[in-house]
Amino acid sequence: MSMRFFNILLFAIVSLRLLNPMAAKAQPSLGNKLRMEADKLYKAEEYPAALECYVKAMEAAKAEGDMRNYIACIGYTANIYHNYGDMDNNIAYLLKGYEEARKIDDLDLQSHFLGNIVCAYAKTGQVEQAKRYYKLQAKMPAFDGERDNAYFLGYNKARILTAEKRYPEAIKAHQATLLYAETHGLDSIYHLFQMSEIGLLLVLDGQGPAAIAQGYRCLAMSQRLGKGELVVNAYKILADGYDLTRQRDSSVHYRQLFFHANDSVYNIKQFYHAHYKQREYETREHNAQLSALNETISRQLFLIVAFAIFLVVVIIFVCIIQRKNRRLRESHHLLIQKNRELTIASQKNIMLLKQYLDHTQQPADALDIPDIPEYPDTSESPNEPETPGFTERLDERSAPEASSSLPLTKASEMMLIDRINSAMADLELITRPDFNLQMLADAVGSNTYYVSHVINTHYNKNFKTLLNERRINEACRKLADPKLYKGYTMQVIYESVGYTNAQSFIRAFKKIYGMTPSEYQKLNREE
Repeated sequence: MSMRFFNILLFAIVSLRLLNPMAAKAQPSLGNKLRMEADKLYKAEEYPAALECYVKAMEAAKAEGDMRNYIACIGYTANIYHNYGDMDNNIAYLLKGYEEARKIDDLDLQSHFLGNIVCAYAKTGQVEQAKRYYKLQAKMPAFDGERDNAYFLGYNKARILTAEKRYPEAIKAHQATLLYAETHGLDSIYHLFQMSEIGLLLVLDGQGPAAIAQGYRCLAMSQRLGKGELVVNAYKILADGYDLTRQRDSSVHYRQLFFHANDSVYNIKQFYHAHYKQREYETREHNAQLSALNETISRQLFLIVAFAIFLVVVIIFVCIIQRKNRRLRESHHLLIQKNRELTIASQKNIMLLKQYLDHTQQPADALDIPDIPEYPDTSESPNEPETPGFTERLDERSAPEASSSLPLTKASEMMLIDRINSAMADLELITRPDFNLQMLADAVGSNTYYVSHVINTHYNKNFKTLLNERRINEACRKLADPKLYKGYTMQVIYESVGYTNAQSFIRAFKKIYGMTPSEYQKLNREE
């Protein structure tokens, strides 16, 4: 109770001096009009009505986006709570106002709130917090002139000493601040603040007679200035001073005057009504914040769920791709193993075929091949760009629809097949870049008509496809034999099997094995 009334008065004066300039700068609006009306009630010490009006002004200013006016209302609301001794709400509003001032980077407002925060923490005995904010206040630029700034810094320093219960030092600090106010021509109200503080400290320090003398000085000056709150504070100093000197009658007299003046200045019933209105506003603001927060959370939750679903789909897709790739890789490995086996079997078959042909070989004219007009060589070279279906149509055109329509005996047909197999096993022949159907027909002693027909009916494929398969099989053998063909480039390998460009080689290889030559070589190394 010892510091309550003085701090009430100090908060009022500081707020009025620092926040009034903002009212002049504010744009004419509902929030500004309500603020000015509340200021009048505040000056008239009608605090409950002022609080109710500040709440309305605060709500209007925030809706209008007038942040300086909004912050000013926060400061006055904090002052009113301080007046009624509600330090929890006082500190909460001061901290809120300070943070809002920081958001708009207003140093003037920040300095004002810091000074009041130091006062509030000092009053509640939170010395460390008071010192912390005092350091911040000392770093701020002068907000109301150099003289006033130095005055309030000295004032807060004395408050911290009081909070530390270093009363003699605090009295000296207030006396120094009073002297500063007198020598620098500050208003009389500044003098009265220090005199009231000194009176309260004299009571705390147990100096009864000195406190009574100081109380009478404060009472006279308060009545002269018409400051009801300071009159209440002077009655408190006198009542406590007479208690210390055991002058009971005087103590009771001034105690009664104190309670009477206190009731006339502070209408507790009206204050609680205004406080209820203020709580309603806080509830509305809190609900609005919760609503906005819920909307934000809902949007974030939707994004999280959408991202989670997308992530699951991606994971499933990746798993499917990996599974397919694994199966494809297994198929490639199996294909390579089978290709090795087929290569070995093919080499054995070629050897057996050569042995067979050495025993059964007949001259070309020994084949019973009737004279049939030659068709032009319509097969494409494996090195030329592919035209889908073109070669197949030409090969089909060069062959009869059924073997029974050909004047070719079964024995001659089988002999022709053997010769074709023998020729297609001749690597020197089939790896020639210019090798074509006509050259094959010449090699087997026949013509393109019969050779094309036998290849289509016996292998169920055309000449070009058969040639590509034989060449690619040879390329695979070389790619799979790193010892023998170590250091061979891909170009050397595809040229060695009859291709003149990489595109034709890769296209033919991928069509047969479903992978590129490089992939095939890599898998072989893994095997």
